[in-house]
Amino acid sequence: MPIPSSSAPAMSPPAPLPIRQDTKTRLLSGATHWLLNHGAEAFSLRLVARDLNTSARMLVYHFGSKTGLLEAVLAEIARRWMLGVQQFEAAGLARQLRVLWSDQLMRPDAQKLHVLTLQLWATGLTSRDPAYSPFVKTLSKGWIEVLARHFLTHGHGAEDARARAMLCVAAIEGLLLHHMSDDALPADAAFRHLMDVVEGWLQS
Repeated sequence: MPIPSSSAPAMSPPAPLPIRQDTKTRLLSGATHWLLNHGAEAFSLRLVARDLNTSARMLVYHFGSKTGLLEAVLAEIARRWMLGVQQFEAAGLARQLRVLWSDQLMRPDAQKLHVLTLQLWATGLTSRDPAYSPFVKTLSKGWIEVLARHFLTHGHGAEDARARAMLCVAAIEGLLLHHMSDDALPADAAFRHLMDVVEGWLQS
């Protein structure tokens, strides 16, 4: 290729091709499904690409790197967790928690998500890999901030509202963990008692 002379106009780099959002969304959904079924330990561009009938190069084109893809998948999993609590803003807290518990958290097909979330949370805490940081922060703070706003509107102080919200979230997470460990334990009954406590807080 001839080298342009100094008098020739500078050549502009080619404009990047527009990313087809539908393709990227499809790949993200497939990679998320892959992680739910295989776990984070086996996560690799080659394996994910093979099972999604695409190429590692295509995944890099859309997500930049393996880390970029993992971050996007973790963000998607965190988003799915937060979907259930976003509706709390416009409805009674205890009632919405009951709906979330029965219709989403306790569904048999949700167990894979619960198990993977615990694995990812533990990996993020032990590895200190920055790719996991937004995921861990969303799980640890996302629910708490939403629930705390309900307690604030019922007259609780800011610190007290966050403490009650944290206790509520920790109790639900603990109930899910014990239920997954032994489904003969009375998780539903324990959750009903928790909701009695929450309703008392909202009425006080």
